[in-house]
Amino acid sequence: MGFIQRQLQTAVNNMTDWASKNGFIFSPQKTVCMHFCRRRGLHPDPEFQLNGSPIPIVQGTKFLGIVFDTKLTFRSHIKHLKTKCIRTLNIMKVLSNTSWGAGKVSLMRIYRSLVRPKLDYGMPVYGSAAKSTSKMLDSVHHQGLRIATGAFRTTSIPSLPWKETQLDFIDDFLQFFKPSTSDIVFQQHFYDHRQRYSNYVPIYTDGSKSDNHVGSAAVFPDFTIAETLHPFCSVHTSELYAIYLRLLKISTLNF
Repeated sequence: MGFIQRQLQTAVNNMTDWASKNGFIFSPQKTVCMHFCRRRGLHPDPEFQLNGSPIPIVQGTKFLGIVFDTKLTFRSHIKHLKTKCIRTLNIMKVLSNTSWGAGKVSLMRIYRSLVRPKLDYGMPVYGSAAKSTSKMLDSVHHQGLRIATGAFRTTSIPSLPWKETQLDFIDDFLQFFKPSTSDIVFQQHFYDHRQRYSNYVPIYTDGSKSDNHVGSAAVFPDFTIAETLHPFCSVHTSELYAIYLRLLKISTLNF
């Protein structure tokens, strides 16, 4: 442990020297030391210094909005996250007043905008927590759905719309690795694909963005719909808008 401590202190000193040469200063008040280990009583806490000030040893700290603990259980983070979400749910309860409150669609938008992003943020990190710990957030999700849909508190969980309807997505080309697949294979596969769905109407969509132009288009067998979007729109927006143009036209035609 003494060797590791000396190596880490050398690394801290090197970072301090680099920062001073490049016009940066590490704040001792914002610097802490954490030892991630699940064993108990393995060794005493190390001692480090930053610019002559001792670096405190802590059992938990927040980094980029996620609370880390020494054993990486993330229990503290999930408790903190649950408290934050409940505050938002309490506001939703007020907004869901049956006489003057918001409707189901508006409440679902509020839930997806204010609660779901908090639950999803950092999930790849704290998702490794034990199931018993992660279940603490299930009640937040279920309560939010009950408030948004106007369901009773006693409404069973399976009856809640906790899953969004998944669309069937057909993409036979995903099984091929483009750099190592010949163009002839793609051409033949595309031909087979068209033969399989020969009784369907093919409609193609595309969106593009250049320096000063953003456009979307939907290509039907007999005509093409194209529109120009605001230059600030992204490529993703243009692609989605092209799909919207296609669906909008399909709704007015008799296929």
